[in-house]
Amino acid sequence: MATIIFTTISSSLGVPTTCCFKRALRRSLGHFAVEFASSSFKRSSGARMNHSRELSSLEQFCGAPFWSADLLDSAAPDVPPGFHDTVLVWLPCLYLWVVGPLYLRQLHGNSKVRKQTSRRHMAQTVLTALMLAVTLLELFNTIVEFASDMEVAAVQIVRPLNLAVTVALAGILIQYEEERGVRSSGLLSTFWLLSSLCGAVTARDKLRQMMVQDAVEDKFRFMTFSLNFSMTVLQLVLSTVSHASSTEQISSPEESSSFLSRITFLWFTPLVMLGYKRPLKAADLYPLKTEDTSRHLVPKFHHLWQNELLRGQKLSNSSQDGPSSDKPKVQLTDKDDAPEGKGKAARASLFAALFRCFWPLFAGTAMIHAVAIILNLTWPQILKLLIGFTKDRDEPEWKGYLYIALLMAVTMANSLVDQHFVHGCRTLHLRLKTVLKSAVYKKSLTLTSEARKTFTVGSMTNLMSIDAQRVADTCFDVQFVWSMPVTIVGTMYVLWNSLGVSATLAGVAAAVLLVPLHTWMVSKMKGLQKTIMELKDTRTKLMSEMLNGMKVLKLYGWELSFKAKIDVIREKELTAIRHIGYTRAVQGFIWNFTSPLVSFAIFSAYVLTDDNNVLDAEKVFLVYSLMETMKFSFGVLPHLYINLQQAKVSLGRIEDFLRQDELNPDDVRRNMTGPPISVREGTFSWGKEDEPILKDINFCIPDGALVAVIGQIGSGKSSLLSALLGEMENRTGDVSVKGSTAYVCQQPWIQNATLQDNILFDSPMDERWYSKVLDSCALRPDLEMLSGGDLTEIGEKGINLSGGQKQRVSLARAVYSGADVYYLDDPLSAVDAHVGRHIFNHIIGPNGLLKNKTRLLVTHGTSFLSQCDQVIVLQDGRIWLMGDYHSLMEQSQEFAQYIRTYTNIVEGQSDSAGDNTERNKKEVRKDPTIPENSKGHDLKGKVKDLTSINGLRKRLQKPPCDGVTDCRGQEQNEGQDFPTPAQSGDKGKPKEQTQLLQDEEEEQSTGVKLSVLGGYIRSFGIGMFTCMFLLCCGQRAANHYSIILLSDWTSGSPTNDSQHTGQVHLRLGGYGALGLAEGLCSMLIHLCVVEGAYLASKRVHDKALLHLLRGALQFFDVTPLGRILSRFSQDQDRVDKGIQWVICGCTYVILWTVGTLFVVIFSTPLFVVMLLPIACLYFYMQRYFNATAQQLRRLESKRGTAIHSHFSETLQGVSTIRAFSRCQQFVTQHQARVDEHQTAFYCNYMTEIWLTTGLELTGNAITLAATLLAVLGRDSLSPGTVGLSISSAMMINGLLNRLVHTTGHLEMNVVSLERLQQYAHTPAEADWIAEDHRPPDQWPTEGNISLSLYKTRYREGLDLVIKDITVNISGGEKIGIVGRTGAGKSSLVLAIFRIIEAAGGDIVIDGVRIANIGLHDLRSRITVIPQDPVVFSGTLRMNLDPFEKHTDAELWRALDLAHLRDYVMGLDKQLDHDVSEGGTNLSVGQRQLVCLARALLRKSKLLVLDEATASVDPETDALIQTTIRTQFSDCTVLTIAHRLNTIMDSTRILVLDGGKVAEFDTPENLINSKGLFSSMVQDAGLVTQGC
Repeated sequence: MATIIFTTISSSLGVPTTCCFKRALRRSLGHFAVEFASSSFKRSSGARMNHSRELSSLEQFCGAPFWSADLLDSAAPDVPPGFHDTVLVWLPCLYLWVVGPLYLRQLHGNSKVRKQTSRRHMAQTVLTALMLAVTLLELFNTIVEFASDMEVAAVQIVRPLNLAVTVALAGILIQYEEERGVRSSGLLSTFWLLSSLCGAVTARDKLRQMMVQDAVEDKFRFMTFSLNFSMTVLQLVLSTVSHASSTEQISSPEESSSFLSRITFLWFTPLVMLGYKRPLKAADLYPLKTEDTSRHLVPKFHHLWQNELLRGQKLSNSSQDGPSSDKPKVQLTDKDDAPEGKGKAARASLFAALFRCFWPLFAGTAMIHAVAIILNLTWPQILKLLIGFTKDRDEPEWKGYLYIALLMAVTMANSLVDQHFVHGCRTLHLRLKTVLKSAVYKKSLTLTSEARKTFTVGSMTNLMSIDAQRVADTCFDVQFVWSMPVTIVGTMYVLWNSLGVSATLAGVAAAVLLVPLHTWMVSKMKGLQKTIMELKDTRTKLMSEMLNGMKVLKLYGWELSFKAKIDVIREKELTAIRHIGYTRAVQGFIWNFTSPLVSFAIFSAYVLTDDNNVLDAEKVFLVYSLMETMKFSFGVLPHLYINLQQAKVSLGRIEDFLRQDELNPDDVRRNMTGPPISVREGTFSWGKEDEPILKDINFCIPDGALVAVIGQIGSGKSSLLSALLGEMENRTGDVSVKGSTAYVCQQPWIQNATLQDNILFDSPMDERWYSKVLDSCALRPDLEMLSGGDLTEIGEKGINLSGGQKQRVSLARAVYSGADVYYLDDPLSAVDAHVGRHIFNHIIGPNGLLKNKTRLLVTHGTSFLSQCDQVIVLQDGRIWLMGDYHSLMEQSQEFAQYIRTYTNIVEGQSDSAGDNTERNKKEVRKDPTIPENSKGHDLKGKVKDLTSINGLRKRLQKPPCDGVTDCRGQEQNEGQDFPTPAQSGDKGKPKEQTQLLQDEEEEQSTGVKLSVLGGYIRSFGIGMFTCMFLLCCGQRAANHYSIILLSDWTSGSPTNDSQHTGQVHLRLGGYGALGLAEGLCSMLIHLCVVEGAYLASKRVHDKALLHLLRGALQFFDVTPLGRILSRFSQDQDRVDKGIQWVICGCTYVILWTVGTLFVVIFSTPLFVVMLLPIACLYFYMQRYFNATAQQLRRLESKRGTAIHSHFSETLQGVSTIRAFSRCQQFVTQHQARVDEHQTAFYCNYMTEIWLTTGLELTGNAITLAATLLAVLGRDSLSPGTVGLSISSAMMINGLLNRLVHTTGHLEMNVVSLERLQQYAHTPAEADWIAEDHRPPDQWPTEGNISLSLYKTRYREGLDLVIKDITVNISGGEKIGIVGRTGAGKSSLVLAIFRIIEAAGGDIVIDGVRIANIGLHDLRSRITVIPQDPVVFSGTLRMNLDPFEKHTDAELWRALDLAHLRDYVMGLDKQLDHDVSEGGTNLSVGQRQLVCLARALLRKSKLLVLDEATASVDPETDALIQTTIRTQFSDCTVLTIAHRLNTIMDSTRILVLDGGKVAEFDTPENLINSKGLFSSMVQDAGLVTQGC
């Protein structure tokens, strides 16, 4: 190779070849070769002495002519032999020697090793050996000829020697690739392709020479060349075949496919075919490449981000004068990224970390894009040459075919390069989303409580879904930032060379003229986009809260009021969208007018500045082609700034989040020795700047101890557990925990998984222990009720479990974990007394499964305190009392009074069945008093003597009995008792995994439903749509006629006389007017679309929202709220911003395509014959694509929803996850879900790339047909017609491609529209207002309720839940409703509100049959306090009085009666205090009191309490009961009881069993009757019977 390069350089410099060749050969071949060459030249010099002066040094080296000056003008061009033996041989060899070493270095880093040898490799090896042998044989023959004193040229030595060395290198690469597991080599494939192409030129000339001369001059070399060429072609064929061993595990077919298959994307064809044949399943999708998986990407990015944090820390430290903090500022561990990174690593750049992680892929994609730019600027030059060929009739015909070949090669290469650029950008997009989502997820697991105030659940969800998407979407934009200016400069350079300075400067001036307008509109759109996003976030947040509180909304009849709030926001949002549409209309005018304006400026400057400038077809269609290329740049540049600015903001938001403070693992020390729990001088707060919640905490818990923590609402019980878990900021003191921990939170966290998975929580299965846990948690009867047993899948937020079931599953999870320390946050509050006793006895208590474990039990009850080893009493965030139960009872009179007040048993009596502790101490009958210094409220004088209130309970207490209580029964009421698919009618089914309670999302049918599209067009407006269509026709007519005008102009006689007539000015004016008309039509089209879309979006949203709100409550129970939100956010966004433009674009592209085809067929009529088969191929490709793409989009959307659901679920249970040390497992689960989603995304975008590649490669046949017809008919076609035909044909390729994609996008947007329209057919409730049956204004006046043979069911086809109930309730009565699970208690309440409708019988309230009146008339006249205290984000005032119907005085009175006045008065903003999302900045008890205050404001004659005190402590329960008894004394009160003591003073008690009335009488009579209620009271410990 060195010899060849040196010889070529010396020849070009004119240095004598002999001298140069001697020096080169001496360095490369040694002394023998030099002598050989010298003697060879000596022999040949005598024979050629007469010709030495005429031959160049290169020809002397070749021994034959190297080039002919007349070659390009000859009718039959034959390449001289010298060119064959040098350039055509050296070019492939040079490529291999330049790239080969770099490739070897890359292979050296490949860790894959292939153990088996494939047949393809063996064939390649044999062929390489044969080629080397043939080449060496030719070299040997040359040496023999030299030895025989025959005339031998130097090239005859160099060529075979060069080939031999290159073939040997190829053989080495083949062997090394096989060892390293390379299945198909791009380097060698390209080398064999170049060799074959160069060899084909030589073969053509040799065959032609043989045919002309009828003989072969050098038969031996002809034979060796033929053998070498044949084997080269065979090597090329073999390189297109991939050889993957059947024993190898291949992650993606892309990795195992051949080079040809990879560059053409043919490897993806099987999946497209499969998607057309049958519906795709998740297992059918091609997996990600190894380098695209989370397992590969996330650790690499995490390491770089840690380095960036460390670099930022060093920079920050270097800028500070004072000493550094004692705490570590950046902890480079997997557990904690940067605990104090927010302030200390302020200079850490997320962009820098991302760039370092992905710069190789970015640089490679940029190089591909640079090649695409060069090719885009090349084909107009070839088109110019082709038009020039048709104009010059004297040009040899072969030139036309050469131009066709070049044009086809460039366009096909451009198609492939463009798609590989798209592939690279999409891959970068995929990787960016993977690392950013994983980083956000991992960070969310370690975020401090203070940071969570800034980054709420919604904010973190937006970071993962919206911000990560925006950053990833800039993969194309960042490339366009440098490529668009380069494209513009390159285009101007071509114009400069072709048309001169004046024309080019005129075009530049015209383009620059529009830049200020572009800039102004971009800034305006930026502000509007921000406004829209804020309004959308506000609307989505309100929708989310509305859906989460739908039960409350329906019970209170607030649907229309909330709809009015949403409508106000929606109107502002649509107005902003409309303004963006107006701006977009101006942009549409500029985008469509820029290209004609620049062309007009160029043409005018060219023909008017110089009389000698003649505008011919070559120049016109060169400019036209370049302007079509530039049109994309003109359209993209204005949006680049917006997209990049949005991405910058999103990147900054993610960066700010990743730099937030994390929980410090040193706040809680993990010890291997010492006490299980120890706190010394502990002071804890939720934030560094917040006031301490817990102060002066000191305690030490020994091994195996059971410690109870009690206190009032807000005393810090749950905060104490959070401090021990490391959730709070450790201001001072030392906390140490020994061993592993388990945590049961007050509000149970349930995963969307099977019940078994919820209990195992990633722990291995132990059948015996698992069975014990189920029995101890009283879950066995529940499993018998579930059709799938423990394999039943639990729905979103445990929707198909009752409250008690969820609490017991959460407890079972903790018990099964086998931890050393257990934190139990009031786990017995959601279960009935007898079930709570069973759980305490079998799990928590001294004889339970956890008897040898350390347990810290937060409880509101006092029944089990006597069995605890220690009791900690908290007050105002401090430990008030601590010690064993009996010591506290003896030493603290206040504690003893508290226990006597709120206990349900005789002093000293154990609640555990069969417990043999003291039972004979005398009954405590001392009047209860309230402990002094109680937090939050001064209860003296506000709570009456509870002896009188609960006197009945005390009178009924009898001596205890040693009976054993059956605890296998379920809670009397564990929340809603709706029958679910898992709980109704399926008891006899085998235990198999069941579906979710939620309905599976209905899969939309393929294809565009004309009925849905027609409905949208009607909402759009028939007249508006017709106007839009006519304007599209007008715009396309102006565009096509402008091209025809140019063609006609350039088809005339190009003389100066004709150019300088009035026709020139007329044609220029006509062309400019047509361009202006095209721009104006575009603007008017946009305005029509904006106005029509405004009406359509408003109508679609209003109709869907109204019908959704009118839907039955059961619909929301079986439909995931995330799905509904997705319909009103993502799908509504497509309806607002997408579908109208897609419909317009589809119409526009169809008209454009039809018009362009008409132009081409009009220019070259024979084109229609070639168009038909190509159109059929397009049609079938489009069918295959649409069938597969829609399924892949569905899978991608479904898996994307799974990521966000899992993330939301994780955020809700993050404390539990951390307590169980399951962070890494959840990170792994998240990464697996991300990979699943990215797999669908990968296949989805590969489908688009596959289609685009196929369409463009097939569409190049249209260009081929047009160019062939132009070359064949150049005698009859004018240059203008040829330019018009070819340029239009090349445009058809992109148009048909765009048409297929637009159709797919139309289908996708119509699916979104169809999803929204489905809610317009949601099963609706009865009318809200029945105008013919309006109740009196003051109804109900007395509160009389009468049920006559009433029965109801939840849905048609289900069993009755209420069966023939006949009950009469007088006004003012206090009715307690009790019964076991499924008895129908909640169903009866829902029936009164007509949440479920009657299947027979009547309910009459004060003489009004409720079935006849409207739902709002009914629900607005009844007051309800629901079990779940629902509050909305906003102010406290809004939560009390959402629609501002009451004065401040009324609000303060309600707060006073609800015992919240003191708390609210202590807040900075008082009534305007901000309530966080879900009311998380209020305790559960405080939220319940807010609901009580809300009920007091709405006071009516009928009050319903649905488990209103289930989650509060006894003292707060007493407060609520006292307020209810005083403020609703003259009202009828229906109370569903959880704690039976709260209804013991009821007027009557209604006992339900199996949906029927089992008992209905006064409490005394029911207990004396020894019936069902009596047994329930006995189970609750309120009364005992003698043995």
